[in-house]
Amino acid sequence: MTDLVDRLRGICRIPITDGLGPVETSEEPDNPSHFVRTFPTPPIQLEAAAEIERLQRAAEETTVFIRTMRLSDDREEHWVVVRVGDRQLDVRRYPGGLRNRAQYEVDEWRHLLLGHPKPEITNPIYGDPHE
Repeated sequence: MTDLVDRLRGICRIPITDGLGPVETSEEPDNPSHFVRTFPTPPIQLEAAAEIERLQRAAEETTVFIRTMRLSDDREEHWVVVRVGDRQLDVRRYPGGLRNRAQYEVDEWRHLLLGHPKPEITNPIYGDPHE
């Protein structure tokens, strides 16, 4: 995604090769295998680059987790929580013995919001406890 943001800002990095592999000289001292050119860009491209970076930061600040609350009669409730930056949403409550269902929902939210692998409902970790 960084390459796209750079191009939106008018920065173009071109790999340097001599036909046999990268050449070890260029105008950019910290990346000797690329030639760098800059071009003027319209303001809308700069706004798009800034928005992409904002969305990337928001994704990095996104967490999904289970908050367990102990009630006064010593029962537990498990809350699925989605937090983005300083905003938070308590999505659903599960009674004490169903933490496995809360974990499945957490994994579903992580799949949706963060690109984690899709949880498999048949996985034994999501199965109800046998009493």
